[in-house]
Amino acid sequence: MKLSLFSLFYLLSCYTFCQTISGEWVGNFSKNSLTSNPLKLVVDFDLKNDSVFIGSSHLFYQKGLFEHYNLNGRLNFKDSIITFTETSVISLKIGSFSSNCLGVYNMKLVRNDSIMRLEGIWKDRNNGLFSCGKSNLYLEKLKHPVIKLQNTDTIYLQKTSSIQRVLELEKTESDSILVEIYDYGIADNDIINLYLNNKNILRDKVLTNSPITIWINLDSKYLVNKLKLIAVSEGEIPPCTAFIKIKTKLKTYKVNLESSISSNGLIEFLIKN
Repeated sequence: MKLSLFSLFYLLSCYTFCQTISGEWVGNFSKNSLTSNPLKLVVDFDLKNDSVFIGSSHLFYQKGLFEHYNLNGRLNFKDSIITFTETSVISLKIGSFSSNCLGVYNMKLVRNDSIMRLEGIWKDRNNGLFSCGKSNLYLEKLKHPVIKLQNTDTIYLQKTSSIQRVLELEKTESDSILVEIYDYGIADNDIINLYLNNKNILRDKVLTNSPITIWINLDSKYLVNKLKLIAVSEGEIPPCTAFIKIKTKLKTYKVNLESSISSNGLIEFLIKN
């Protein structure tokens, strides 16, 4: 019985810690005279199990410059340590004489009464002569309302999400957005669900050569708004593929998204300050 109670306490504590990590974090690096200092660092964690997660990192600079990366990492529940690595570039816009570096973050969770905070070090994965070195940094978690999900939604949203496009929008583009969704190529009876910030907005829709339309508003409380395409059925020719037009007040964006039984397609929207 003692072992069972201990195991239950451990699992509950681990679950709480893991849920603490999931979500959006914002912070910045320490000032460094040798490199460009971002205005802001945003990191989004998506927990896959009790120790492994994926996500994205976003660095914003003056003059509209940015760096966006995919990342994955691991949690050490016992020591409240989180380590994550920038694995690939999503998109970049940096200065003519600048270069980017993929790095590893080693962070420790610091708890207090009012805010969840990670503190640690970013270090370049390249240890060569032209390494970007290392820098201290911090991240603080943003609080968002909890969304109640149906059981089927929970199953769909637990699948790995592949970030296939990042769109940076002006503030004036963030509301009254028209989304048109078509089957990409041959219509083969793909069936999809669509979620905005994990809230279902389309369910069990069959993609055709005629658009499925929906109006959306981005939520300013989120630093990263997420539009997820989930394959309910991959149709006759896997995987499920969609061609999406996103029409704002200023521009029209065209995106191809792919989803399968094991992976969701994801568009991230970032609203410029």
